Amino acid sequence: MSVQRRNPAPGGGLPSAESDRDRLIGLGERSFQKSYYPELRKRLQELEHFRALLDHSGDLIFMADPDTGRIQDCNQTACRAMGFTRQQILGMGLEDIISEADAFVVPGENGSRIVHGVRTARGGSLPVEATRVQHVVSGQAHLIIVARDITARLKAERALGESEALFRASFEQAATGMVLLDLGGRFIMANQALADMLESSPKELAGRHLRDVSHPEDMDMALERHASFVTDQEPTHQYEQRLLSKTGNLVWVRLHVAKITGESGQALSIIAHIQDITENKRAEEQLRHQALHDPLTDLANRTLCQDRISHALLRAMRRPEAIFAVAFLDLDRFKIINDSLGHPFGDSVLREVAQILAASVRSIDTMARFGGDEFVLVLEDLTSYGEAVRILNRVRKAMAEPMLLGGQEIRLTVSTGLVFGPGESVRPDDILRDANIAMYKAKEAGRGRMKVFNKRMREQAGVLLSLENDMRRGIAASEFFPLYQAIVRVEDSTLAGFEALARWRHPTRGLVNPALFIPLAEDSGLVVDMGRSILTQVAADLRRWISMETNGHGPYVAVNISPIQLARTEFVDQFLKIFQDQGVPLDRVRVEITETCMMANPERALAILNRLREQGARVAVDDFGTGYSSLSYLARFPIDMIKIDRAFISKLGTDEESLEITRSIVALGEKLGRVCVAEGVETNRQHLMLKALSCGFAQGFLFSRPVGAAAAEVLMARRGSLLAATE
Repeated sequence: MSVQRRNPAPGGGLPSAESDRDRLIGLGERSFQKSYYPELRKRLQELEHFRALLDHSGDLIFMADPDTGRIQDCNQTACRAMGFTRQQILGMGLEDIISEADAFVVPGENGSRIVHGVRTARGGSLPVEATRVQHVVSGQAHLIIVARDITARLKAERALGESEALFRASFEQAATGMVLLDLGGRFIMANQALADMLESSPKELAGRHLRDVSHPEDMDMALERHASFVTDQEPTHQYEQRLLSKTGNLVWVRLHVAKITGESGQALSIIAHIQDITENKRAEEQLRHQALHDPLTDLANRTLCQDRISHALLRAMRRPEAIFAVAFLDLDRFKIINDSLGHPFGDSVLREVAQILAASVRSIDTMARFGGDEFVLVLEDLTSYGEAVRILNRVRKAMAEPMLLGGQEIRLTVSTGLVFGPGESVRPDDILRDANIAMYKAKEAGRGRMKVFNKRMREQAGVLLSLENDMRRGIAASEFFPLYQAIVRVEDSTLAGFEALARWRHPTRGLVNPALFIPLAEDSGLVVDMGRSILTQVAADLRRWISMETNGHGPYVAVNISPIQLARTEFVDQFLKIFQDQGVPLDRVRVEITETCMMANPERALAILNRLREQGARVAVDDFGTGYSSLSYLARFPIDMIKIDRAFISKLGTDEESLEITRSIVALGEKLGRVCVAEGVETNRQHLMLKALSCGFAQGFLFSRPVGAAAAEVLMARRGSLLAATE
């Protein structure tokens, strides 16, 4: 601060207690001692107290002549701070103590302020904030300067500034998102990492509210958590939620929030560290998806399927009018495809089936792969039982369409078991068991069918399970054996050969119906062991018959080969070995396969049949006319015999369409050089019609029922028509 120099006036300075006392005593001695001494003594004490207050003040206090700027007095605080004695300071000018050259401006929140430097004995400068006031005493003007040492304050402010700079740098440069929010949830400031996360800028985020960036489904939760955190006693909190970026992208984040509090502990604002966990969530979701979905088809797996059925059951308990259905689907003869074309091809078929299901059902329905070639559909929110049937009919129709994969044309049928809920079953496993039982009933009905579950099916399923166990024991106990049904020449009804038919004599049940145990053997895979046992017995019987012949010409034997057997890679070697071990030439053997077996894997079937023919065996196509075989395949395959299905033969004479089909098959066989065998001939009229159609061979009850080996030998001994034997 500047002062104007003038000549110092006499007197001045702060009151001196000693000089006043001497002067007062002198006066008292002369004239006023008795009347004014007590009052003056009181003033003296007050002055001493005032001087003590000045000396003990925390501020530096100077009194100067306003005209000359000379220091007239100072307190002890000034002396200590500057390092000078009082006498040294009294001789100084004001400009020597507080220099304008040392002044500097300090910016602050409430405006800038000027800081002055006070000279010290060590040659330094003491930063002070100074105020000046002019005071008049007894007509004499004095300049009072009060200077506050702000060294500690400036150091604290400097440290605070450095701390704020460090905080801002850490805040802005942090790799994780950071945001400072007010207590209402509005953004005070956000860093670049958070801005990048939300595809925005820090400037754009400032002033936005938490609700503006929260996912709609998480908004209420986020606002509730924020409000609760502001009022509760916890200093920190952590939670996860979804945010939406500026362009609408979903961002999963984990928030670590902390309070910024005042001196009294009240919350002033909230700071949050925001970590992007979107990739973690995606990985978790992928793991969760993998745990609940089939890896091959991406359909629901067994676990998720059972969970959806549980959900449907709970809804039905709350709402008795709610209808749902569970359908168990099994691909017919899929094992043949898998074994013949290989598992990779089978996997492609299963993936295609999954797509067909997805295109055929409703979006609210659950599709599950239950294992292997088994699928389950959970149909909820049905308006009627008929709606479930319509959905499944749509599925079955789509599945029946030809499927072209890897240059192979595949035709599938599906057997379906259906259970309606709510019913008596209260567990998902019970419902699935009942649907599975109904599916097996559909297979028994001829495959490609659909059956609705009833209680009786469960009882029958128990019988089938018991029967399967008995089959395993029966194979080991040699309870399976062949019967032989004669195949005759239509022209004269003389014996040409036999078809070997598998039979089972159960120790307690007696003869078991083949329609019951053969499908069960195929489904369980027991047909392989059962077939090997039957073929071994046929080879032994055929060897004995050959040894009985006198002219070297006897009947052949046709053996049925299951698709399950044909799909085995070791089948041909085992087949050839069985007959070679018995010394039976294969030209006395006919191998019968169905159209379905031939079409499942044409290339594999062609290779196997060619190999069998090379060894002398002949090949017959069984149940011709009921499958989907192409005429080009029929001409291409090494087929010697076409067997016309009994479904057409039984209607000869009563159904014109069956007659025309039979006529066409016979004509086709003649054109291709294949002989035809009519199955199931039971009446003379059917026999005569076949003769008129020039069908080469026939078999059926009209000529002979299936008989044992000994009875077959009796038929072989006959030289004429077998019709006489049945009359």
